[in-house]
Amino acid sequence: MYNVIVGSFGIEYNAELVNREARQKGLPTNISSRNGKYCVEAGAFDEETQAKTMLGTVKGVGYVFAYIAERASEKNAALQQIN
Repeated sequence: MYNVIVGSFGIEYNAELVNREARQKGLPTNISSRNGKYCVEAGAFDEETQAKTMLGTVKGVGYVFAYIAERASEKNAALQQIN
């Protein structure tokens, strides 16, 4: 799973502001919690190429520090716990 991260914030209010702004720019964003931070995400994709396409869109509207975070699938995480 590949998540496009628009921004990561320690304060929830800051994430809400960026989320609202990104939506006004036409991005399909939401806020998630990741490693103690509030992350504004612009989609979760199974294929890296799809995530790269969205990353280009996100950067194109001004979020130049956006990035792709790879998250292990639930199935892979379960297998890692077994091993």
